[in-house]
Amino acid sequence: MAQREHTETVRQRLLAALRGDGPAGAATLAALLDPAGPEGVAPLLRERLLELLPANSAQARTLRDLALREAALELRRNMQVRVVLDALAAAGVPALVFKGTALAHSHYPRPELRPRDDTDLLVDPRHLEAAAGVLHALGFEPVPGVEGALIMRQRLYRRRDGDGVLHNVDLHWAVSNSARAAALAPRALLARARPLPALGAHAAAPCDVDALLLACLHLDAHHAGDVRLMWLEDVHLLVADMDLCARVGAADRAAMTGLAGACAWVLAAARDTLGTPLDGFQILAEAGPVRAPSPHRAAGWLRDLEALPDTRTRAAWLVQHAFPPAAFMRSGGRDDTPLWRLYLARALRGLAHLSRR
Repeated sequence: MAQREHTETVRQRLLAALRGDGPAGAATLAALLDPAGPEGVAPLLRERLLELLPANSAQARTLRDLALREAALELRRNMQVRVVLDALAAAGVPALVFKGTALAHSHYPRPELRPRDDTDLLVDPRHLEAAAGVLHALGFEPVPGVEGALIMRQRLYRRRDGDGVLHNVDLHWAVSNSARAAALAPRALLARARPLPALGAHAAAPCDVDALLLACLHLDAHHAGDVRLMWLEDVHLLVADMDLCARVGAADRAAMTGLAGACAWVLAAARDTLGTPLDGFQILAEAGPVRAPSPHRAAGWLRDLEALPDTRTRAAWLVQHAFPPAAFMRSGGRDDTPLWRLYLARALRGLAHLSRR
C-alpha cells in the first residue's frame, strides 16, 4: 500500500510538471525523468526541462544531444516505414498506420515525442499473405509467436539494417487480439482513413473518431490495470482536436459498436488525469456505469470469452490459448524437452499470469 501511495504521489508531481501547474524548478523536473520513462512521457518532460535550463549548461547540452539522437533515429525508422508503405502500395495492398506511430505524426508536435517500439500496420485479412510477402522481400523476418485464428491476429516482423538499427513492423489483420476487435473491421477503417503525408504519399491513418475508439479499446482490453500517462495523453490530444460534432459522432459510434463502456471509463480517466474536456460524450455516461474494468488479467479473459458468439467458439478459443503449435513450444532452444512438459509448464505459467493484475 505504501509503495502504491508513493507511486501515485510521484505521478501527481509528474502530471503537475507536464501541465506547468505550480512552481517546478529544473532540479524538480530532472528528478522526475526516471519515473517519466515507464509512463512514456520522458521526451515531453525533457522538452519542459529544457525551457528552464540555462542554454549553455552541461545538463541542457546533454538533453539536446539526446533529443537530436532521438530525432535522427526517428527519421531513420520513418524512412523504413515509407519504404514498406510504398512497397505495399505497389503490390496492391492498402495498409493503415495506426496506434502510436500514426498519433506521433498527426497529434504530437514532433513524432519523437511519442515513444514506441514498433510501427503498427493494419491490412484487410484477404491481403495478409501479400503483405507478408512484401515484408519478406524487404528483409523482414517474422518473430516466432503464438498462433491461432481466434487468439492471434497480428505478427511481428523484424529487420536490422546495415547500421544495426532495428526496425519492427507489427502486421495486424484485426485491430486487436481481443474478441471485441470485430467492432472495428479493417475494411471500414481503411474506407474512412485520412492521409498521413508525413510518412509519404501512400500513408494513411484512422480518422480521429476511429483513432479514439482504437485507443479506448486498447486500454480496456489490454491495459486496464496499467494505464500509462502516454496512452491518456493520446486520448487527450485526440479529443482536444475534435469539435463538438465529432465528439458526438464518436460517442454514437462507440454506442453502436458496443464500445461505450470502454470509451466511458477511459475518457473519464483522461478527464480526471489531464483535464480532457468531455462535452459531447454524455451519451456514454448514460449507457451504463462509468468504471474501469477489473485490472486482474483473469477478468480480461472473461470479458473476451463473453464477447465470443457461442460455446463452441469459446472452447476453441481456450484450446488455442492452452495448446499453441508444437513449433512455437519448441522455439528458444527447447528441442529436447518432452512436449507434454512444455504444455504443463505453460499451463502453470498461465494460471500464475491470470492471478496477477
